[in-house]
Amino acid sequence: MLMKFLKKPYISQELAVFLAALVLVFAVRECSSENELPVYQPSYLNPALVDVSKRAVVRDHRVAEFKLINQDGDTITQNDYNNHIYVADFFFTRCPSICPIMTNNMAKLQA
Repeated sequence: MLMKFLKKPYISQELAVFLAALVLVFAVRECSSENELPVYQPSYLNPALVDVSKRAVVRDHRVAEFKLINQDGDTITQNDYNNHIYVADFFFTRCPSICPIMTNNMAKLQA
């Protein structure tokens, strides 16, 4: 059937080979990225939820350096997570809207 398609005058064999190679490249790329975690950039999100200074960031967004005290009284910085993947979620303990939902989602992610 492919050869019948290739014999039509409006498509050359070279074009057909190019298109087949292109499909193969995309298929291999799709298979190899299966284990990669997606990176959500600020520009992908609802602008009302993103700091004005970060709304236009379309790639290479990183969490800024931080220094926090955890529930055990220990100081935690980004250096505690060198060479590890981590998810940062900053929330207010008295936030009545999105914070409880985000906390539940983080618990699911941790599990």
